[in-house]
Amino acid sequence: MNVKKFAAVLLAAALLFLTACGARDEEPETAPVVTVTAPEPSAPVTEDSPEPPGKPFSERAEGVYYMTPEGADSEFPVQLRLFNVYGNLYGSIYSPDMGFAALEIFPREEGTMQDTELAACPVQVMSFSIQSDFGQYWPGPAGYTLRIIGNTVAFSDYDGAGESLIPPDAHFVGGELYSGPQLDFDPFPYTAEFVEWLAEGNLPKLEPEGFKGLWQREDDELTFLEIGDGGTLQLYRKEQGHEVTLCRGGYVSKMTDNDGVFAVTYCLSRLGNGSMPMDGTLSCTMSGDKLIFLADDNLFEGAGAVTLRRVSPMDVPEAAPPAENASGRAEK
Repeated sequence: MNVKKFAAVLLAAALLFLTACGARDEEPETAPVVTVTAPEPSAPVTEDSPEPPGKPFSERAEGVYYMTPEGADSEFPVQLRLFNVYGNLYGSIYSPDMGFAALEIFPREEGTMQDTELAACPVQVMSFSIQSDFGQYWPGPAGYTLRIIGNTVAFSDYDGAGESLIPPDAHFVGGELYSGPQLDFDPFPYTAEFVEWLAEGNLPKLEPEGFKGLWQREDDELTFLEIGDGGTLQLYRKEQGHEVTLCRGGYVSKMTDNDGVFAVTYCLSRLGNGSMPMDGTLSCTMSGDKLIFLADDNLFEGAGAVTLRRVSPMDVPEAAPPAENASGRAEK
């Protein structure tokens, strides 16, 4: 072999060797990695699963509200408290400038206070206060549209009739959102703790089984007494054409030496009377599903023994506004 051929063969071999080395140094291509995540299981959806019902209009309206009067005449806010009472709506309005009054708020259309979707309800408002006219109704009723707007209630579309402490186009803001000065006026301030102090610690506080609940007076089906947890007591009576009796407060009870007889000491205040206390002590007994109270001129005026039967809130009738006579004064 001559030198030229030998050099050519040697060069070719070197090239093949370098090509092989380069191929080994290169990283092999790999397929992209794909991560698959399983979807989270979702709750089964069934067409026959109804939406939970909303709250009735009267319950949604309940709360403590404030309004700053327009103009520079007053530095005090106006406080409005609305109370849902078995689907009926009542209120207390107060300002240090103008005093206080009770409000009875009736729907113009029967049943609308129980509507779970309604945001605006045409209403008639009757007002009364022990501070004026011997606690009797003011001329009325006054007509408004009561609107619930978030944490605000508004009384608009005033019809110009009647007398009320609610001004036309009044907007009241929920107490938790109101940035102005708040008032400590509470028409129902008395608690079981206060009554225990009033009764000088009459212990032990005992009551028979089945004592709590809602009761209706047998000889007066318009009178209801609710005995609640935590020592709460509520007396309610509404007769068309007469001011509502709505009393709330607290009680304590103790067993007596007589078998099955126990004493209830209470302190209540009545809507429209400010925070004036109404207190007393009753002897009571249970007879089957009946609750029997002995006479007391504060809780049951002028009555002897009073028997009540157990009922449910559905048994409490819807309140109706009073009729009007020619002068605009509600008939008594």
